[in-house]
Amino acid sequence: MLAIPRLLMGGVGESPGIGEGIRKESSGTDEKASVDAVERVLIETGNHLQNVRRFHEAEDYYRRALARNPHSKPARLGLGNVLIETGRHREALELLQSLLKEYPDDAALKNNIAWLMATTPDVTIKDGRRALDLAQQALMSAPRDYHVWSTLAEAHFVCGEYEEALEAAEQALSLAIEKRAPTAELNFYRKQVRKCRTAVEVFSLVE
Repeated sequence: MLAIPRLLMGGVGESPGIGEGIRKESSGTDEKASVDAVERVLIETGNHLQNVRRFHEAEDYYRRALARNPHSKPARLGLGNVLIETGRHREALELLQSLLKEYPDDAALKNNIAWLMATTPDVTIKDGRRALDLAQQALMSAPRDYHVWSTLAEAHFVCGEYEEALEAAEQALSLAIEKRAPTAELNFYRKQVRKCRTAVEVFSLVE
């Protein structure tokens, strides 16, 4: 299972333009404003449920939001994360890639697709080089986001670039400590650093 701390949620108002777009739509009729308010609550509830790892309930809320607005970016991104967490990796990849075509500059989408491609056990969609490219693109937009550095570490690791993976993992941990990330995330990054350091040490002996 791919753990959620490495995924960017991109909920309502978290990505550039999303919250602003909802406010603009709410300036219409009372009925339209009501629909937008309901959609917002559905997405925020889905995000909360996803954060506490109640994924199937979160999926239900995202799908209810999408029934009201099939083009909702945060609902689709949230659903994509749930699909990753529940092992439906191909379905998740198709959804996130379709979103990336609409929002080609979105760092959260690039990060999440890169994480999926680097860490999925499904060899038919695993693609280390594509993951590395997307993670590097995401890093250009979010250079101090420890989630992205962690994704970059995984991409380097799956490509067999262990020294680069270690450097990225150490940067992820450093930023996570600086930003007082949750304990569970800090523990993951420490484990990631140990994994990368072990690989560096083992392959230095081989060489």
